[in-house]
Amino acid sequence: MKKKIILTFPPTIVDEPIVHTLVKRFGLWINIHRAIIEPGKHGKLVIELKGDEKSIQKGLDHIIKTGLNVTHLEHDVILDKDKCVDCGICTSICPTKALTLDKETYKISIDYDECVMCGYCAEICPVNAISINF
Repeated sequence: MKKKIILTFPPTIVDEPIVHTLVKRFGLWINIHRAIIEPGKHGKLVIELKGDEKSIQKGLDHIIKTGLNVTHLEHDVILDKDKCVDCGICTSICPTKALTLDKETYKISIDYDECVMCGYCAEICPVNAISINF
């Protein structure tokens, strides 16, 4: 099983070895997609966890108890369908091809399993239909 999440670190625990703990203690495989860490201030980490469902849940329970905020990626990458004009510009800049334009319906969609929250789509969108909360 794999799960992509965003960890938000408060200033009090930004220096804690969370990734090490998830690997060592819970046997999880971790791929870091994006990280912003400011010691003594805050931190955000976009990671993909791989392991069995029970180990992933135990690892998430542990980090929540330490004071980290855990959110699923799709809660922080938002495509506003009311604003989107389905122009497809975002699909041309997406490095992971997470954004696609359906050739039959001409509608944009996001594959959250592929998204790494790089933010290029939000920057290039001419109608500000995509927002990234990072």
